[in-house]
Amino acid sequence: MSVPAPSPLPAHWWGRGVVLVATICAATLGLLLTGHPEGAIWTGLLMRVLALGALALASVRVGGPPGTVFRRLLAAVGTYVAAEVVFVYATPALAVMTGVPTAADVLYLLFYPLLWWALRPLGAGGRCHSCRN
Repeated sequence: MSVPAPSPLPAHWWGRGVVLVATICAATLGLLLTGHPEGAIWTGLLMRVLALGALALASVRVGGPPGTVFRRLLAAVGTYVAAEVVFVYATPALAVMTGVPTAADVLYLLFYPLLWWALRPLGAGGRCHSCRN
């Protein structure tokens, strides 16, 4: 019989997190519907930063193999956020229009193997065989 692991965050944090995410999603949708895409870009970036913060907090609070999974997820999501920042702020419009690969594309592609690496231990029935390294 397995004992469920304690939550990395107190219960009230999860409720507040859901309200915060719903508010930011509603604000982003409102900005898009009213014709303010630049505001939607900033709220989207805020969502990603909050996700990184939640993963960082969970990786610090959780020890052992689940903590390793959170740290790996942090690396994967950090790569994705970096790709978004590079795409929005550093990729020339000509490269986007012509389909020339950029640094953002490389970072986007790195996200998927990192995500697989992060979630792989969870496929072993919760036992983290590869987390010993």
